[in-house]
Amino acid sequence: MRQYILKVRDEIIMIPIFIATIGVFLTEIIFLRENIPGFLLFIIVAITVTVGTFSSRKFSVIETRWTIDEKGFTVNWLPKYKFQKNDDVYVDWTNVKKYRDISGKGYSIFVIDLTNGETLRFPYGGLLLFDNSGKLQEAFHIFYLNAVHPEQMPLGYRLKKDFGL
Repeated sequence: MRQYILKVRDEIIMIPIFIATIGVFLTEIIFLRENIPGFLLFIIVAITVTVGTFSSRKFSVIETRWTIDEKGFTVNWLPKYKFQKNDDVYVDWTNVKKYRDISGKGYSIFVIDLTNGETLRFPYGGLLLFDNSGKLQEAFHIFYLNAVHPEQMPLGYRLKKDFGL
């Protein structure tokens, strides 16, 4: 059994924080713009966007603890999001239909499709968010293949029961 920490972002919380932060700063600028030179106004707007970005990322991230073993995996939400239902999840490997990591510019989402049609999405990563996402995905891949598709396991992994993951 191995445990990993994945810092998950919640865009539902992230967007209002970003809009509120920028709204407060821009309201101040609107009232003060006649007294501020153009270059200083540009600097204030740049600082506003930066503060909005970092504060929205800071306050919309929560840690999850993933426990992976031969039977399945468990996702525990360490602190719960306020006003949201985030129950801990246990999934047996036989219930995983497929999984994938969707990455783009500025975002990454770990998606797990279950055999019952349900999809689990975990948006993670980003600027200044350090976690075990690489090790988690490697372990997830190895345990999934070992449990569901053992014939696809690389020979080196099959020979070593515990590869240190």
